[in-house]
Amino acid sequence: MSKSQALIGQRIGNLQIVEKIGKGGVGHVYRAEHISLGTPYAVKVLGSRFSKDTTVMERFRREAIACARLRHPNVVFVTDFGLKPELGIYIIMEFLEGRSLTAVLEDEAPMELERAGRIGLQICDALEAAHQMGIVHRDLKPDNIHVRSVVGQPILVKVLDFGIALLTGQSSLTEAGTTVGSPHYMSPEQVQGFADKIGPCSDVYALGVLLYQMLTGTWPLWSDDLFTLCKMQVMEVPAPIGAHRPSLAGSRLESLVASMLAKDTKARPASMDAVARELVESMKEQQVTLMPSLHDQGDNDFGPTQATDISTEQFRVLHTLQSLAKYIEGTPAEELLDAMPGMSQLPEALFRTALLGPISAELASRPIDGERFEKARQQLAILTQGALARANEAGNRRFLLALGTLLRGLARQRQEQVCAVLEDALKHPAFPQDAMPDWAQVRTTGTWKKVEAEDIAQDEAQHEPFSLMDKLRQPVSLQSFRAVLTHNLTNRNNKGSKH
Repeated sequence: MSKSQALIGQRIGNLQIVEKIGKGGVGHVYRAEHISLGTPYAVKVLGSRFSKDTTVMERFRREAIACARLRHPNVVFVTDFGLKPELGIYIIMEFLEGRSLTAVLEDEAPMELERAGRIGLQICDALEAAHQMGIVHRDLKPDNIHVRSVVGQPILVKVLDFGIALLTGQSSLTEAGTTVGSPHYMSPEQVQGFADKIGPCSDVYALGVLLYQMLTGTWPLWSDDLFTLCKMQVMEVPAPIGAHRPSLAGSRLESLVASMLAKDTKARPASMDAVARELVESMKEQQVTLMPSLHDQGDNDFGPTQATDISTEQFRVLHTLQSLAKYIEGTPAEELLDAMPGMSQLPEALFRTALLGPISAELASRPIDGERFEKARQQLAILTQGALARANEAGNRRFLLALGTLLRGLARQRQEQVCAVLEDALKHPAFPQDAMPDWAQVRTTGTWKKVEAEDIAQDEAQHEPFSLMDKLRQPVSLQSFRAVLTHNLTNRNNKGSKH
């Protein structure tokens, strides 16, 4: 039996390795399951032949650091990193369902404009977040992009494998004159080994190659000889995308991709944010809307028409509105947006917090098997996902704490329904532990645990669940009144208390 097969059944804390699901350049990837919850995780294990290679080990460590820092919905999140003698060095991360962009390209390239645009825009969001934290991916390629369908939006893109990421403030693992990356997606400065020139502009180049490939079905530059390919990356200007897709000849989209593939780093777009803005406008020229128009002539009027010059903050608000559109019709959240069209101009965190009020009222009062309750659940999940993407910001931290107050104030059965739709959020390392109800909590590693089943059963047997309004109607003791004032409401029956 090979060592990789021998690892099946091994335990790492509360996880048990179930099967091998992939093999990379320096190790193997396994699917593991939480022993009591059954939640899947991916475990990347460094191959034994690399365990004494300090450069590979350092890249492995940096991958864990980079992904752990990047708490963004479009970046795979890491929950743990460590060394176990019988296992080796490992990283535990989010288990990704869906397909790699490589598989998607094989089936769909050249892609429909809207699909290519949505994928490109989410990659921009992920890498802009990385660049703002001083992290440059340096190995962006289809194998490192994951695409899947999710509730509330057409697709969800995840960027992974930051194994050769350059973290600002740390020494480079690449010596001058050496190249690291995947040849078809490497920028001229990477090919030439100019380590001092590698930066966000290098990721812009790689994304330009990806967009070219998604839109045309081919690489901008190709050769089966590695030396020739590297020379082409430095010297040869690729044909415009219109040469492969005539409908795009002379278009703004063609110009964008060409600028991203510029040999001179200074001629490329200055940032991923700049790429995102131009991608949205380029798609508009092709009658494709990647972002929702805030002024809709139909029933869902979210405010005035969006201007061309739009801030990153407003982009995020628009993303949120786009995701909410499916669940907002006929709800108090829609009424609030109709009554206050200027809400779309609020800072993102304040916009999100403003919507939490009407959503909370629906979750506390609507029948849990009704459509309105379900819509409120989905709305809350969308807002929470956005808050966790930038949980280091004060406004989003306040939103998460307010969410905790909401959760603790709901009756037990409602808590369970809301926590079910927030399952991914509850595993996120940025989700505050003290925002959880008494019967569940989130650890900083990202795995969430429940108290023993016997304790839950005993608690439910002793305490009948009450809604918030039911609790307020009950006679209360001084201790209970203090709990109300401090928002520490519990699902407890006060019938037996002394008054």
